[in-house]
Amino acid sequence: HAITPDGRTGIGVVIEAGAFDVVAVPLDGDTRMDTVLASRYNEGWPALSPDGRWLAYESDESGRNEVYVRSWPALGGKVQVSQSGGAEPAWSRDGHELFYRSGGGAEPMLVAATFDAGPNPRVRSRTPLFSVASYEFATPHRNYDPFPDGRSFAMVRQGRPGQLAEVVYVQNPKALLHP
Repeated sequence: HAITPDGRTGIGVVIEAGAFDVVAVPLDGDTRMDTVLASRYNEGWPALSPDGRWLAYESDESGRNEVYVRSWPALGGKVQVSQSGGAEPAWSRDGHELFYRSGGGAEPMLVAATFDAGPNPRVRSRTPLFSVASYEFATPHRNYDPFPDGRSFAMVRQGRPGQLAEVVYVQNPKALLHP
């Protein structure tokens, strides 16, 4: 879920008949809901860049969940960010990186994709940060948030048997890659 930088519009997800669609809702008390992304596929997990120019979201249009970016509010052509599956996008505070949970491979990872927002937007690099296998996944919103430094994260760790899940602060992701 996201709020535009001017604070006038919320971007969220509606679930109707089992399908996920992205909608915009005015925050001035108006009860209308404008469809942003709706198709025969599921679209959700919206994340608006800090400058309000780019909308990241997840869609299963390729046959598996992937993370995409489109210009906002014009919704120009999409750029696929993830490879081999992706979920739960979140922008860094400076808008140059887009974090997401990878969906491919034996172990899901939190990935930092460097996003070039020039006239021809593209992903320049994808860097796995750490395993997210023991952290909770959420629907239809993400279950983590990057700190302003772009290298620390608040996440929900799965509880062990007989324990509740807990919110944790992941401060040094590189150390988690090489224990």
